[in-house]
Amino acid sequence: MSEVDALYRLLADAPPRSAEIVKRVTLSKLSFEQLAQLYGVDVPRAQVLVFRAFLDVLWGGSTRVADEREPMEIAAMLSADASPRSESAEGAKVKELWMKLVEHREELERRLEQATLQFAASP
Repeated sequence: MSEVDALYRLLADAPPRSAEIVKRVTLSKLSFEQLAQLYGVDVPRAQVLVFRAFLDVLWGGSTRVADEREPMEIAAMLSADASPRSESAEGAKVKELWMKLVEHREELERRLEQATLQFAASP
């Protein structure tokens, strides 16, 4: 299985809301400001939303309990240009997924479009 296939499968198997948020910031290149406006929240909450969405995608939507350190983790992970930075295990996994999605953006967009067309054409 190619890396694009694996990334596509990861997005397809993720909870729909989380997958959509991840696609918006990586494939559609929405900034945190644009995402915040879209969801009607402020930028720090949009950053939390993105971080949690990435974790949902990575873990397949398994439930986790956020703790009081989460806002500090997000602040440390994310820079002004919307690319992730972190030294923690969770942050490193999010950063790795983020970079892979960006690297394969065009191929993933094609795969997602094909899947949408196939779904629309199915009985």
